[in-house]
Amino acid sequence: MLATPWPAPFTDSGWVFELKWDGVRCLLSSQAGEVRLHSRAGNDMTDRYPEISHRHYPADVVLDGEIVALDEAGRPSFELLQGRMGHSRQVPVTYVVFDLIHHGASMARLPLEERCDALADLDLPGGCVVAEQYPTDSEPIWDFVSKNDLEGLVAKRLGSTYQPGVRSPDWRKIGNFHQVRAVVGGFTHGTGGRAGTFGALLLGLWGDRGLRWVGSVGSGFDDHTLRAVRAALDEMTTD
Repeated sequence: MLATPWPAPFTDSGWVFELKWDGVRCLLSSQAGEVRLHSRAGNDMTDRYPEISHRHYPADVVLDGEIVALDEAGRPSFELLQGRMGHSRQVPVTYVVFDLIHHGASMARLPLEERCDALADLDLPGGCVVAEQYPTDSEPIWDFVSKNDLEGLVAKRLGSTYQPGVRSPDWRKIGNFHQVRAVVGGFTHGTGGRAGTFGALLLGLWGDRGLRWVGSVGSGFDDHTLRAVRAALDEMTTD
């Protein structure tokens, strides 16, 4: 189940709020004594995170959560987690669980509150923590997100069911974005479905020593925009 983007924090007694974790989405299944981890795309990640998969979980459960790496200040760091994606075992990870979608039988059609109550009653091993929920008013937790430069919030409608594969309005994600006006200094060639357009725009900022590269961006473009931007890039490209 996926969240719908939402522009700003809000107050509503029919909703609860959680931190948005900057990590890798993970479904954990414990069936017949075997624990498996799968990514949002369905890829098997079991062997990559043995400190999570090689533990004892309640039988016949499927958990939904996020694998995160914490920095020295205790904040989720996707940059640290990238080391584990390269199969490095030097960075410890934690599994933050926020939903229980199977426990002996499917729980997907149960209201959010019942799933979360059942999740809280599970005897989970070390290395797993249950995400804390904050009711009604997102402003206090949003202040915490802003002060600590965390990724954002997720709002969930009370009474909502779990809808696999759906980007549902019952879940809203509120990102803690920073904006900057940058220079497009170059681009990477696209592959696959983007072979005729581009992969990512290479961005820079002007400084005392000229144009300094600050990162790249390749998401958020629909097909029409990809073609239009590539046409503009071809017109502006120089040696």
